[in-house]
Order: sequence, then structure tokens, then C-alpha cells
Amino acid sequence: MKMIETRNKTSDTYNPHIAQTVVTDILERFFPAFESMAKKFTAIND
Repeated sequence: MKMIETRNKTSDTYNPHIAQTVVTDILERFFPAFESMAKKFTAIND
């Protein structure tokens, strides 16, 4: 849910603070979650 909320913040904003918050969320929360999910799926597939 947090990812959808973050995406919605970016749709019509040019606020640099919001942009930085989104970048931080992507790098610290969402990307690691996708990496973890990819590892689990790879392990299941092997």
C-alpha cells in the first residue's frame, strides 16, 4: 500500500521535498523488497 501512496504523491507535484522522499522510499524500502521477492522466487524455481 505504501508504494501506491508514494506513487500517487508523484503524479502532479514538482515539490523537491516530496521528490526526495519518494527517492528515499524507493532506495530504502521498495527496491530491497523487490530484491528479496526476486530471491525467494528464484529459490522456489530452482
